[in-house]
Amino acid sequence: MKRLLLINMGGTIAKTREEGLLHDQTSDSDNGFAFLSFEQRNMLPELGIAEAITLFTGDSILIKPENWATLARTIAERANQFDGYVVTHGTDSLAYTSSALSWMLGALAKPIVITGAQIAMRDSFALQRSDGWPNLVHAARVAQDGRIAEVSVVFGSRVLRGNRCTKSDAFSLDPFTSPNFPDLARIGIDIAYTPNYRLPHIALSTPAIPARWPRVISIKAFPGLEMATLRSVIQSGVEGCIVEAYSSGMLPPEMIELLSSSGLVCLLSLPASVGQADAFLYEPTYWFETDLMVSGRDMTKEAAITKLMWALAVSHDNLEAGATLKTALAGEMQAEMRPYFGQESQRRSQ
Repeated sequence: MKRLLLINMGGTIAKTREEGLLHDQTSDSDNGFAFLSFEQRNMLPELGIAEAITLFTGDSILIKPENWATLARTIAERANQFDGYVVTHGTDSLAYTSSALSWMLGALAKPIVITGAQIAMRDSFALQRSDGWPNLVHAARVAQDGRIAEVSVVFGSRVLRGNRCTKSDAFSLDPFTSPNFPDLARIGIDIAYTPNYRLPHIALSTPAIPARWPRVISIKAFPGLEMATLRSVIQSGVEGCIVEAYSSGMLPPEMIELLSSSGLVCLLSLPASVGQADAFLYEPTYWFETDLMVSGRDMTKEAAITKLMWALAVSHDNLEAGATLKTALAGEMQAEMRPYFGQESQRRSQ
């Protein structure tokens, strides 16, 4: 049986209910795993979990990039001790963490499986309906199998690529979806792997964990956005920006001019509600990808934000960061840009 490390990163799965309120609960005696019953703890070795540690407690909205780095460093430092890793995590920022880990640890080529719960495991009000224990068991099974040797998310009935998932439903017990990439597997009586599943091409040969995380900002284009406001944001000391374009992939000309002259690395994305398999395919001639204005292609917003932060952190300058953003690092986007209609028209006219 393979040796797995279980890492607690807080969130709903780790909460307990006291006096009608959900609380984070941890102590030295339980190593932060008070949310597991005595029987469940005794079952961990049967799942192959050889060790369990806590790195973070609290809501996942409080997680910061430094916590990603601590998590990644913990896994990298123990790469020779374990065959796989299971991380329990809060759902609100889970997709950010799974995306960030894929940039930092993709080169390990080991199962790093992230899961969580919509209903707390030790919540008597929930009448033992928590999805936490089944999710944890399924995550351990996927890690034990080892076929998906990348960062993945196991939640409900789905196994998703970590940098392709997003939380799209706060009510469902299957809250995560992968809008532009197939599920890696489905969980039922057994694990049904996607027949044509292949490990992603990993651009890095060694783990790359930043010591410093740059400041970035996310901007959404909308009618009435004042350029003076945007200029103030750009000049506030940020090092890069995510720009959410309109659903067609277009931006107002004055916004393009301001972003182009800013000197910042800008990663342009589409609204989450837009099917992005052909991201920016219909963009005519309003803007073209440059060294610093880069198309996010079909990446999720979580992947786009974390990739921009990571690229800026590990690059020597903005030009290198822009080139990194255009590179598929760990299966997070379609590998090649499809030509814009505007570019095709230009070629035909020449």
